[in-house]
Amino acid sequence: MTEMTILSVLLLATCGGQKVSSINNGNFEGTSVTIASMKQAALEMGYEVKDDYPIYDNNIINGITVIFPMEDSILIAYVFEFRNPVAATAYATTLNKTGKHVPILNGRFMTHASADGRGKILYDEEYDFLTDLINGKIITYTTDI
Repeated sequence: MTEMTILSVLLLATCGGQKVSSINNGNFEGTSVTIASMKQAALEMGYEVKDDYPIYDNNIINGITVIFPMEDSILIAYVFEFRNPVAATAYATTLNKTGKHVPILNGRFMTHASADGRGKILYDEEYDFLTDLINGKIITYTTDI
């Protein structure tokens, strides 16, 4: 088993089988997305994107903030670029233990969807959008605001 495959099993076991992470089919190096390409894709879909982001970890080297409008609220999603996939995986593992966030990984890139405190995803559309964004597979989603 590769390190990423082991992480997949760990994350799924931690949250009782809930959808908890998009690991890009176990490809530890990730796909050819960049922060710039993710920013452009989100902007083209009409989302507000900011170049600022919180630095929760010393291994975060770049990132964006995506404003994600929901039916009853507005969610703020961070997309981080880490120094390497190992640092992204370590941060995702720590974040996953809180149960409040569902990490979504693609190589050295990581984002996370909102969870209920037990690791269950709160908003499927947020999870689906962020998974598609970080994996370079954007599908247009619509929301009534």
